[in-house]
Amino acid sequence: MDSKDGLWARVYINSENIMYMGHAITFTSDLNIIDKKEIYLTNYISYNISSGEGIDNFSDEANNGVWISMANVTRVEVFK
Repeated sequence: MDSKDGLWARVYINSENIMYMGHAITFTSDLNIIDKKEIYLTNYISYNISSGEGIDNFSDEANNGVWISMANVTRVEVFK
């Protein structure tokens, strides 16, 4: 994945055995409601955590993004 300006994130959802890695565009939240916290990634790749196999690869497609609810997120790693 090419380095671009801005933050990149790995978002782990262990209950679904999925890790997303992509360009973190925005984060929304209502501090009083956990289900309203979301992160939006573009240029993302999703992986099966156990096998390491790729599921989806939109790393070259900035127009393809994914909203991820933070309700089921196990861990977030942010890097530049």
